[in-house]
Amino acid sequence: MLAATTMLSECRQGLAKMRPAAGTQAPPDDLTVIITTSPTPSNPSLDCFEFLMETFQKVPPLVACRKIICCDGCKIIDGDRCYFRAGQVSEEALGLYSEYMEDLQDRVSLAATDPTDAFFNSELLRLDERQGFGFAVKCALKSVKTRFVIVVQHDRVFQKSFDLYELLENMRASPDELKFVCLSNASVLNYAHKCKSRFRVDIKPFERQYKGHRLLPMLQWLDSTHVAETEWYRNFVFNPKFKLVKKGGFIEDKFGQAQVKKLEEKGFPEGWAPFNTWLYC
Repeated sequence: MLAATTMLSECRQGLAKMRPAAGTQAPPDDLTVIITTSPTPSNPSLDCFEFLMETFQKVPPLVACRKIICCDGCKIIDGDRCYFRAGQVSEEALGLYSEYMEDLQDRVSLAATDPTDAFFNSELLRLDERQGFGFAVKCALKSVKTRFVIVVQHDRVFQKSFDLYELLENMRASPDELKFVCLSNASVLNYAHKCKSRFRVDIKPFERQYKGHRLLPMLQWLDSTHVAETEWYRNFVFNPKFKLVKKGGFIEDKFGQAQVKKLEEKGFPEGWAPFNTWLYC
């Protein structure tokens, strides 16, 4: 625990050195942040969540944006063993999770009048039943009134800054094409090469170049931090007719498999086109 605390402290020191000046640009008024959280072995500690929020300083517009912290429900099981990924916890773990949510609420309240605090303009949404990541996002979307959302999981910190303004500007300019953009992480390094190796598809000719970044077609949904058009999320991803997301699971479980199936049936780009998912590089 001491080693973990020391590492967290060192990360925070590094973050402080590279923190951009906040408040230099007005936050986008058409973006809402959804942060999902659920029971973990570290409950009731807020350390990991606090660190996540500190990394919002790398993307200053997010600090002032409205933030919905969606706390998933869970299932109580007998015994002491917990299956956190499945949302199945013991009575003891439930108590710790409840304490965690209370502390989160207190933390949100503490930041209510401080626009420099990363928790500023945040609100807690507690779900009574276990929904899983996918349906937790669906529940949070009911409270979203903006054109775009950025979805962040409680263990997905921002590793570096990026130009959120430019990305949103490009999405506004190409509403029929740019509806979902996943931010890159270690698992998608050399993505074009991986697509060529796994799917035998060359996505490079479809790369879109912009001033500060580029976009590549993303052939399979990855449950990582992403920016998406709200109505596309509601009407396509969660359209009951398509059944692309299962309650209790992750979006990548069914949505991603549907993408692979369509690629196998129609090839690229025809099989990818109905989903139109992109990777930020």
